[in-house]
Order: sequence, then C-alpha cells, then structure tokens
Amino acid sequence: MSPLFNVLTATATDLEDLLINGTVTSEHIVDHYLQQIETYNGYLHAVISVAPRDVLVARSRQLDEERSRGQVRGPLHGIPILIKLVDAGAIIIGKANLSLVRGLRMPTGWSAVGGLTQSPYVVGGKRWDDGHGGHSAVGGSSSGSCAGVAAGFAPVSIGTGTNASILMPATRNDVYALKPTFGLISQDGICPISSDFDSAGPIARCARDIAILLDAMVNRDKASNIPNGTYTSELTRSFEDLKIGVLDPSKWHLDPVMTHPNKSFDDQVDREVYDVYEKLESLGVVVKNVTLPPLKELEVDGMSQIQRVMDSQFQATLESYLQGLDESKIRTLPEMMQFLRDHADLEFPPESSNMKRLETSLSFKISDEEYRKALADVREFGREKSIDKCLKENGVDIILGRADSDINDYYVSAGYPMAGLPLSYANLNGRPFGMCAIATGHQEGLLIRFMSAWEKAFNKERQLPTWIGGDPSDGPKPSEL
Repeated sequence: MSPLFNVLTATATDLEDLLINGTVTSEHIVDHYLQQIETYNGYLHAVISVAPRDVLVARSRQLDEERSRGQVRGPLHGIPILIKLVDAGAIIIGKANLSLVRGLRMPTGWSAVGGLTQSPYVVGGKRWDDGHGGHSAVGGSSSGSCAGVAAGFAPVSIGTGTNASILMPATRNDVYALKPTFGLISQDGICPISSDFDSAGPIARCARDIAILLDAMVNRDKASNIPNGTYTSELTRSFEDLKIGVLDPSKWHLDPVMTHPNKSFDDQVDREVYDVYEKLESLGVVVKNVTLPPLKELEVDGMSQIQRVMDSQFQATLESYLQGLDESKIRTLPEMMQFLRDHADLEFPPESSNMKRLETSLSFKISDEEYRKALADVREFGREKSIDKCLKENGVDIILGRADSDINDYYVSAGYPMAGLPLSYANLNGRPFGMCAIATGHQEGLLIRFMSAWEKAFNKERQLPTWIGGDPSDGPKPSEL
C-alpha cells in the first residue's frame, strides 16, 4: 500500500490535494485501488466487474496529461469511482454489486451476478439466524457501493435508492450518503423499481466529497436552490442558525420483519442517539422533540399506498428499461420471470428461492385513476401531513432520527432529500450505525451544511475494518479471500 495515502481512509478531497501537489498521479492512485479490489473482493463481493487494467491505465494517463497542461475538469479529475460521472473526469474503476427486487425475505446485498456482498466490518460474514436484513447484513440495495467505499475499493461511489436502498447500507458501512430531492438527478441508466421514487445519490467518507459529487450529478434544469451555484459553498462546518427537530430513537427501532430484535444493540443505539441530542444542545443548537404521524395512515385495505404505487407501475417501468438495452434478449417481465425459472439454480439464493415480489407486481392491476390517487395520497402524507407539517409547526429546519428504521418511508413518500450520517459502532459485532437527517424539497445545500457541521462535531476516530488492510487471518480464512 502506498505510503502517500491509505485506501481505507483517503477521501477524494485528500487525493485531489495529492494530485494538485504533484505527489501522485492518477495512474498511481488507480493501481492501488485495483490492488485492494484484487485482494479482498473475492470475499466481499462488493464489485461485480472491474474495468480492464489497460483501459484504466490509458484513461489515467490521459487525465494525468490533461492535468499537466492545466486542463482540469473539476475536483473529481483523475479520481477513481465506482460507477458514472465520466464527463467530470472521474475514472470508473468498476461496477458495484446491488440487490434487486425479486422475492420475499431476499438477503440484502445479494445478486445472481455478484453473489452476497459481505460487511467489511462483521467478521465471519452474514448470519442467517438474525433475519434477511439482520445486524450482520451489509444492507441493500446499494450494498456494493457502500461496502466498496468502506473497504477501500474507491474513495467515492454512486448508489441508487427507491426506499432505504441508499440509507440502509450507508449507515452500516460508516459512510456519508445523500438521496436527493426526487427528479434532481436523472434516472437514465438506473435499473428501475419505481419511476416515482428511484434516485441516484452520492456516497463518500466526508461531507465535501458528497458536495462535489452532487455538483457533478445534479440536473441543473431541475435544481431550484443550489447555493451560490455550487453545493461546496455550504461546507461551513457550523450549526449556526440551524434548528433541529429530533425523533425519539426508542420509538424507531428496526422493523422486526428485517431482523430479529436485539435489546443490547437497541439500547446502545438509543443511548448514543440521546447523547447526540444532548451534545447538540450543549453546542447551542436549538433542539426540539418532534413526532411524525404513523405509517398506518398510508394504508388502504391493509396495503401501503407506497407499495400500491410501486406494484402498479413496476412492470411498465421495468419493461421500458429492458427495451432500451442493446443486447438483452429479455424484453418483458414475463420473459424475465421465465428466465429465472429456467435458471433457478443460479438466480435464487437458497435462503429465499422465490419471486413473490415479481409475481405480485405482474398480477397487480389498478386503473390509471387509482394509481394517480395512490401517488397523490403518498405525496400528501410525506409532505403536508408529515415532513412539512413537522418543520413548520415546530419551527425547525431539519428532522433528525435513527437511520435503521421506518424513517425512510417518510422522505421517500415526500420525494424529499435525506442525508445519512455516520455515528458509532455496535458492541454486538462491530458494524457501524448512524443517523438520518431530512429536509424539505430542494434543500440539499442545507443538508450538506448540516453534514459538514456533523463531521466536525461528531466524527470519532474512524474505526477501520478489523482485518481489511491487515492480516486476513484476523477475519475470514485466507481460503475465503
């Protein structure tokens, strides 16, 4: 590993400084991330494909030559990334693993192509006795994007989220993340679940990297509130003038459908979240206890309106995506399901050999009017009845709560931005956990300001995965690597 930077801790900002100073080249940087992937991805399954080395070398040298001529495309010039952003000068080192909608109780982080993404932090890997999204799981669906950054495969990555698909793996991998206002980032290229909820979002180890990624990704035609033309202008590292509404963590435990409850874990998280609230007050931040309405208000005939919207549009949305692929022979949902049946030994994890979610989506039919009513109900609940109401009635700017919880249904239903914030590590097994901050629509700059202040006030010394970068005998057996 290079003495000039550590792939487990270096941010894109750190690498940018080294490139500006001429201390390293992009080719040198890429080489060290490739070594990390080659050493540990055989166990972690965070990356499903890596760009050919000769292509990466050629790309790196091109960007190094541009830099030598003073032609720098931006802060990401010559920086490796897992997926997207070529025009910004980033180098796509590989594609990250992700789990997709298929069946009930699907293990988070699993795909037929990539296998099961393992947590870099949980020695021994996923335990099947703690639930499909249990405390040993890496989280999904942006599992590879988050685990890849945590494991030093790239300093930054891009995730995609429908519901908790960015927040859940981010909080479990000790990284910052942001799911932006719906529509702020183009959905082009995203394998869809719902065109009403899907969005890409940046993942990184620091607030500045989130800001520079968002600057590169955002659809500026739909961005109504970019402070001073760039999100990096909001990196004040100060809570000044911010008023925070806080949710009681004891009422926001992880859904037992996802994992078997663990009292020691929940008690630790509750205690550390309460400590956060006390520290915010000690720093002079206005902190108010707030509540949000129960999700039962979104149910009609025992079914969430969120699920009704997703199921009603899934087939059409997926087939539109499939029609746009150049080489795929699969063009419809029924054709895809038949392919899964024909290759069941490869297409299903043994712990969840079903496609109930796809079957439900295929058979679920409602009229266009019913769909529009369901979507209107969802947006009204998330906005007027929940987030906007809470912010206005309590005179606060941001709602702050526990990340591993049903909090995701609120920002998703509203289409509003959320920030994932690292906090601490579980005594139970060492896996990270964090918090979630929500703001009203197009307030990404506000969340980035909050992130930068959080980074200054709450970042403990980052605990690195116990075995990655060290002796593999401290973790999985060498034969598993």
